Amino acid sequence: MTIIKNTTPLPNYPFQALTPEVVNLMERRVPSVRGSSVTLKLFECYCDLMGATVTYLGLSSPRYTELAKGYVGALKGKMFVANEDASRQHQIRRFVLMHWAFHAIRPLSPPTSGHLFHGHPAGQSERSDAGLHC
Repeated sequence: MTIIKNTTPLPNYPFQALTPEVVNLMERRVPSVRGSSVTLKLFECYCDLMGATVTYLGLSSPRYTELAKGYVGALKGKMFVANEDASRQHQIRRFVLMHWAFHAIRPLSPPTSGHLFHGHPAGQSERSDAGLHC
């Protein structure tokens, strides 16, 4: 059973799991990436399903990294959202770009044992899993 069968109503889905600071940061950092609002709303839905709240300070936590990895994993399959493979690949790519857009300005935290994204997106291929360290 697929959880999200159609992304058309997502603009009406309220932000609750992502705090206003996180939403503003992500929207401000990636205003020109087409489809980024759907990607952000899908991430909101995923966080809501996982019972997670993402705060500005939480962006530096290992919990956020695990949550982001889980979201990317959910996008790779067909159980979370019923999009074509190419559409899910683009959602993953946009999420990686969003992550890189705010990565440089998020709060500092001690290094963790593994990072969701490494390298720089400008040097990455068009593959959807480029930059992921899972």
